[in-house]
Amino acid sequence: MKVNIFKYTFVVFLGILPFGTKSQSNESLVEMHRLAKLNSRSSNYISTPLNAPLHNESNTLFEAGIYANLKLINNSQDPNSLKYKYADFDFNMFLTLRMYNEFSSPIYPLNYQPGFNYIKFFKPNKNTYSYLDFEIKHLSNGQSGTFYRPETDSFNLATGDFSTNYLSVKYTRIHKIKDFRLFQTYGFRIDGGIPNSILSLESELKQSYGIYRLMADFQGISPSFSILKSDKQFLLIGRIENTYILGDLSEYHSEQKYRYSLKAKLSLYPAEGIRFGGFIQYYTGRDYYNVRFINNISVLSLGLTFNL
Repeated sequence: MKVNIFKYTFVVFLGILPFGTKSQSNESLVEMHRLAKLNSRSSNYISTPLNAPLHNESNTLFEAGIYANLKLINNSQDPNSLKYKYADFDFNMFLTLRMYNEFSSPIYPLNYQPGFNYIKFFKPNKNTYSYLDFEIKHLSNGQSGTFYRPETDSFNLATGDFSTNYLSVKYTRIHKIKDFRLFQTYGFRIDGGIPNSILSLESELKQSYGIYRLMADFQGISPSFSILKSDKQFLLIGRIENTYILGDLSEYHSEQKYRYSLKAKLSLYPAEGIRFGGFIQYYTGRDYYNVRFINNISVLSLGLTFNL
């Protein structure tokens, strides 16, 4: 029943939100460009689970994400240069690691996710600011072991080789309603989209990992406010990410294919920078940590985040 509720939530968001908000005033191009980057890029973070994830072989002590970005097309931040033809082309790397509650507290394997993204900004109007984000990325765990455990049909979660290459396109609209900023992002991702090439998908993953994904991401940034009447100002950022896998999953290890995942995150930042903050996050769906995609988990976590 829970899964059905999540699916209906996904459909309602897709159907209603494109028509549900309109801006009352225009935002400067510099500010909207900064918000677009905040929305499209990954954050550095460290988090620890507050509950024991379901169906996970090892309890996680902590998880960390490290993000680095190199701008390949460098545009001036002068407001006069931020016209509707503005675009960014970047190389970036996102690394994810986990430490498990096992003997010697091992960290294995890591997620490596290098790639390129191109963001094309459209001419703003008095109501909205929008852009397209194109990505081509590689995702792997840097392992060389067999995908399955020897003489079994179970996945080798410790040293099994996992890799995929994917293309994605996402469209984002940013609205301003009074002092609130609202983001709506809709996207499509294809893994292994070009057979017999560097973008092909490993044979073990074709009918289990999933080739096609629909994505819908909704984010809101609050006006600044103080806590306990202090002079320090803060912002709340709420985000809901939905993903649904399409296509053949006949080789997935269970009858329930777990096509849908949801991530809900609430972050608190100092208003002057949106740099260093704290967050609480709930995730339910397939485990997003490379070869562990065969596990379905529900985890509540608490963490710290840092945006460069």
